Amino acid sequence: MEKLFLILAVVLIVSVGCAPPQPTPTAASTPAPMDTPVDITVTFDGNECTYDGPDTVSAGEITVNWNIKDQDHEKFGLAIVTLDEGKTLENLDVWPSVDKPPWATLVAFAETRPGSLSPMVADVTEGPIFLVCFTAYPERKIGVLGPVEVGD
Repeated sequence: MEKLFLILAVVLIVSVGCAPPQPTPTAASTPAPMDTPVDITVTFDGNECTYDGPDTVSAGEITVNWNIKDQDHEKFGLAIVTLDEGKTLENLDVWPSVDKPPWATLVAFAETRPGSLSPMVADVTEGPIFLVCFTAYPERKIGVLGPVEVGD
């Protein structure tokens, strides 16, 4: 029995001494940066709208958060458009109708009511983009924001 105990002790000592080396703890590696959706905010206050966001966004998905300070309107709308070559913010601003001009391409449109503020998500592929703000009732254009450049 002593021999068996001695053999087990030797096996235990040998196995512990021959155990593979344990990895040395190192600082956690930093994961590769991921593309994060761009968040912008459009604020409606009275009969004006303002933009809070970067001057350039990456092509892809953007999220537009609504900040409604005005409770006097039933509904708010936001259109994201691109313009044909040669057209500018000024052309869009003086367009007299709430209908889309023939020289603008609609990228996205959403409406909301005070208290129901789900973010607007749009996929932008080229730019620059412009944001056109509306209020209703009655429906009317209250502002044009931009340009916001679209990068790769």
